[in-house]
Order: sequence, then structure tokens, then C-alpha cells
Amino acid sequence: MEQNGKTRVNVEIYGTQYKVLAGSSTSIQHVQDVAKLVDEQMREISSANPRLDMPRIAVLTAVNAVDECTKLTKKCDEVTQKQLINKQLQSEQLNQINEEHSKLKQEYQSLEEQCKAQEEAYQSLLQELSKVQKERDQLQIEQANVDKLKEQLQQAENYQERVKQLQEDYEKLQIEFNEWIELVDKEKPKSNTRN
Repeated sequence: MEQNGKTRVNVEIYGTQYKVLAGSSTSIQHVQDVAKLVDEQMREISSANPRLDMPRIAVLTAVNAVDECTKLTKKCDEVTQKQLINKQLQSEQLNQINEEHSKLKQEYQSLEEQCKAQEEAYQSLLQELSKVQKERDQLQIEQANVDKLKEQLQQAENYQERVKQLQEDYEKLQIEFNEWIELVDKEKPKSNTRN
């Protein structure tokens, strides 16, 4: 029977019939399940304490129910708090990684510019060395300068190797960063589900 959008549900609790109003968002089955749990709790208390009258049994049942509800609420609050802390930690870690990534990117760009400059210097040195080598037979006097240019060329090659190694290290860090971002993205739906 419906009344103002609510449904009357007949239930029996501890031998007594009751008519309980179920709201539009509450199913009849839910009301019946709750009544059954209350009935079972009252009978359990009555069995353990046969001298108690019905009002005392009802009060103890209510106390037990509120106690259980309070414990569940507290546990739920603790879980929610832990989830908030975990989410905050993940956010802080992600921000830290983004900052490190930005810093590494800037360093890489700076190294890339230096590498280009060194490449130009290297090519220039190669040309100069070729010129000096051609004139070496005729210009014995400039032998010392040729040796110096060779040394500079070697330094430029060593620098290129270093830059190449740094580029490889940066690519590895980029891959690790992408994998971490994917891991965080996978964890987000789980966190939302818990909430």
C-alpha cells in the first residue's frame, strides 16, 4: 500500500507485527531484511538473558545496532582518510616527477644546443685540419699549430661521445617517466572505485 510516495511494509519483529514505511529509494526487500536482522538480534539477546523484558531487549538491540554502526562509520572514515592521504602522496610524487622531468628537459635542450655548437666547431676544426695538412709540407713553421688543432679535435670528439651518452640517459629517463605516468593513471580508477 502506497502513501505519499512511500510503501507500507508488514514485518514481524520478536512476535509482533509492524507496518513500516519504505521511502521511494528504499526497496521492500531491504525493509524486510532489516526487520529480520532486528528480530534475530532481539531473539539472540533474549536467549542469552531470559529474564529481560521486551523493552530492555529492544534497548539492548538498539545499543548493539548503534555500536556496530558507529564502528563501521569510524572504519569507513579511517579508510577514506587513508585514501585521501594516498591520493595526496601520489599527487605530490607526480608533481615532483613533473618538476624533475621539466628540469631534465631544460638540461637536455641546453646540452643539445651545446652539442650543435660543438658540431659546428668540430666541422670547422676538420676543415682547418685539412687545410693545415695540405700546407704542412710547405709550412714547416706551423707544425706546432697543427698539433694543437689535433688535440682540440680529440677533445671535440670526446665531448661528442659524452653528449651521446647523456642523450641515451635522457631517453631512458623519459621511458621510465612514461611508465610511471601509466601506472598512476591505472591506479586512479581504483581509487575512485573505493570512494
